Amino acid sequence: MSRPPQRGFTVLAYRLALDPNAMVAGRLHSHAGVARAAHNWAVEYVTSVWWQRKAEASYGIPEEC
Repeated sequence: MSRPPQRGFTVLAYRLALDPNAMVAGRLHSHAGVARAAHNWAVEYVTSVWWQRKAEASYGIPEEC
């Protein structure tokens, strides 16, 4: 589901076809795996910080400015 562009903006899109050989395909998969691992780490970190702040607020500890 995409939103319509804002008035005055132009939307450009390019579609590329990749035809990697076996070695390049392995590297592409490796990079995708590392990117996914980094994403999962970031989500876990943000979630844990959020829960920690929520717990501190329930104990009456003020949020630092």
